[in-house]
Amino acid sequence: MASLEEVLLRHALGQDVSAFERERLASGVMMIPIPKRGIYRRVDGVEEASAVPGVEEVQITAKPDTMLVPLPEGKSYLGFIFARGGNAGAVNQALREAHARLTFAIDRDIAVM
Repeated sequence: MASLEEVLLRHALGQDVSAFERERLASGVMMIPIPKRGIYRRVDGVEEASAVPGVEEVQITAKPDTMLVPLPEGKSYLGFIFARGGNAGAVNQALREAHARLTFAIDRDIAVM
C-alpha cells in the first residue's frame, strides 16, 4: 500500500506507479488560510489541534515577524493540517475541528510614510 502523497511524488518523478495500490483510508490536507493582512507573531493551539482524532500532523510554515498577505493578493499559507480517517466526511470534520482550535497572533501592519 502507498499513500496518495507517495504515488503523486513518484508519478511527478516519472516513475511507473501502475503497480501501486492506494491505501484504503480517506486522507486530506487543509492549507491554513491567512485570515488578515499583518505581521505574524505566533500560533496557539497546535497541541490541541494535533489531538483531534484523525489529525496526523499540524505543520506551521509561517515565520514569526513576517508580513502576511491573504489570498488572492498573497501567495502563501500559514501552514498545513494533515488528516486520515474512515471516510471523506470524517477527514473533513477533523480538519475543520483542528483548524478551529488554532488562534493566530497577527499584528496590524503600519504604513510608514
